[in-house]
Amino acid sequence: DNQGRVVYWNPAAERTFGYRAEEVAWKDVHSILAPTDNRESAAKRYAHFAASGEGAVLGKAVRLRALRSNGEEFPVDLSVSAMQLGGKRHALGIVRDMSEQERAMRALEERQTQLEKAQKLAHIGNWTFDAQTGESTWSAEMFRIFGQDAALPPPLPSEFDRLLTAESAARLTDASNRCRESGEPFELD
Repeated sequence: DNQGRVVYWNPAAERTFGYRAEEVAWKDVHSILAPTDNRESAAKRYAHFAASGEGAVLGKAVRLRALRSNGEEFPVDLSVSAMQLGGKRHALGIVRDMSEQERAMRALEERQTQLEKAQKLAHIGNWTFDAQTGESTWSAEMFRIFGQDAALPPPLPSEFDRLLTAESAARLTDASNRCRESGEPFELD
């Protein structure tokens, strides 16, 4: 409501936060869901919204930290819409638990770091090329092997030939053509 109290709490919110609707009804949403270090500023921002109708989180999804009933802090995407009820400003918040996505991103980043370390130790690089978009990607080790600046985009396939001997460029062209025709991957030493 216009004072930041919970007036509606659906079953999805119960599952996400661990509070039953009757536990949070008419309580200050920030004192329940905002982490301690952000609670005061969140309440001030809401008071500003209630008075002015303006707010930094209105009309967009914002990544924040929230609290579950057991005190666990977790990441959420919060989307807030404003509405008028009884002549006063209210907010409707839609929250999406991003815990699993953050775990997956951390795991992916760890695997990427492991792959980069393994490639560096083995002196093996890898690259990809998307024929539909024309985009190339190179591993950090590919840049090192070919003495290229990793801050720059990888060379296009047509530019890559300048890094190879004529014989190696011809072998790569043949292998690439077979790959395009058959769809099978290839390896060249």
